[in-house]
Amino acid sequence: VWVGGLRDVKQPAVFLDLARRLPHVRFVMVGGPVDSERNYAVKIRDDARSIPNLTLTGHVPQGEVIRILESASVLVNTSRFEGFPNAFLEAWAAGLPIVSLVDVDGVITREQVGVVCNDVDSLARELGGLMDDPARLRQMGERARALVKQRYGAEVLGPQYVAYFDELL
Repeated sequence: VWVGGLRDVKQPAVFLDLARRLPHVRFVMVGGPVDSERNYAVKIRDDARSIPNLTLTGHVPQGEVIRILESASVLVNTSRFEGFPNAFLEAWAAGLPIVSLVDVDGVITREQVGVVCNDVDSLARELGGLMDDPARLRQMGERARALVKQRYGAEVLGPQYVAYFDELL
């Protein structure tokens, strides 16, 4: 699954290319246009229609994004640049590894919760390899779920937020 706004910097066309390269894998693209790049989004949508193993959902409510992630195997990130995407945390919470072109703060590599790639060729190779190795996929997913619980869970971050606001007061 791919999640994001259909913007050039997110490189959704790379995800379309992956779907073409791996016709035996089912791909789902979640996201819609942003006002500043509406024509780009229309082109992506039109291109996606010609790929039989790809479903483009358009914009969906957040609860539906979570449901889609829970039924997926891997989150693919094709962005050129990222802050720390909510989609990473949501995917990891659902037990999904990430195959990505960026490794924000080195978390993916350090925690072994996915694979970082340099280009579309390595994305295709790594994604295909993960899809063909259910044990590796499951191990990464288990580490991802544990990472969210141990580092980003409410029981961990909640007290930190309370302390921060207490300090401000």
